[in-house]
Amino acid sequence: MNLSRAHWHWPLAWGALALTYFLTGRLCIAISALTGNVSWVLFIPAGLSLIASLFWGARVAPAVFIGEFAIGLSTGISFPGSLIMGAGNALESAIAGWWFRDLPKRRIEIDRLSDVVQLILASLLVLQPISTTFGMTALTITGGLPPDQLWASASAWYAANIFAQFLTAPVALVWARWPKPAVERSGELIALTVLTLLVGALGPGRWAIAGLPLPVALICTFPLLVWASVRFVPTVAVTLGSVLGLLRSTPCSPAAVRSAMRPSAIRCSISMCSWACASRPRFSSRPPWARSAVPKPNKPASSRNSRKPPNR
Repeated sequence: MNLSRAHWHWPLAWGALALTYFLTGRLCIAISALTGNVSWVLFIPAGLSLIASLFWGARVAPAVFIGEFAIGLSTGISFPGSLIMGAGNALESAIAGWWFRDLPKRRIEIDRLSDVVQLILASLLVLQPISTTFGMTALTITGGLPPDQLWASASAWYAANIFAQFLTAPVALVWARWPKPAVERSGELIALTVLTLLVGALGPGRWAIAGLPLPVALICTFPLLVWASVRFVPTVAVTLGSVLGLLRSTPCSPAAVRSAMRPSAIRCSISMCSWACASRPRFSSRPPWARSAVPKPNKPASSRNSRKPPNR
């Protein structure tokens, strides 16, 4: 190993991740922040933090701390408040990296239903409660959050991080570790992509048709998920589910932002992403891309058949 390269590898990686975290965080806040620096729709840095933790473990926590600390200072949060926010998100990243990667024999691949359940429960019950608690504590102590907006801001913080993690982490994992779509089915894949964008945008998505009930819009999306799960490798199904969830959770105005925070809309987006992650194990215990014509081993001859007849 080149010692000089190993010495500079992680500082450079931390710097790149912190810069990406900061830039995407400022973008999300500029687009959708209604109170303080709380993003009300989708907080992309939360997804980047989880992706980095799943790939490289708890060692990415310093970069997450630097990125969140810089976001806090650049948006008018005091120095102590920025420290608290950075510590909370770094702790969340360290726990995710330690549990899903650093522990011996722990690799989450999203190829089993247990992986999907673990990732969902960890985000819902452990990771985001930690991040939300630290964030609301920082805003409350520093006076950057009116008391009457505490619950709404905490719900928005929690949901924006959940959206980002559920929409980005599975897609990054499958494209990095699973087979890619076959070139022979590119025409069918293009047709599926066009239909997904049309149904996702005009049905439950950003440009939804007025008067179209949400159950009807969802009924139109499930055949697309089934099509992707049955006809293609899991990479396509997970990506399609994330695209549908992204279109559903991306409103275009402050009024639509508040509408997107309704419990029914949150359940819709989360269920779409989680269903897509688990779709392949539902339809096939052994997916087609993993099947191969493996010849059956020859059974060893029994001692009775291999016994030579006695010489006479």
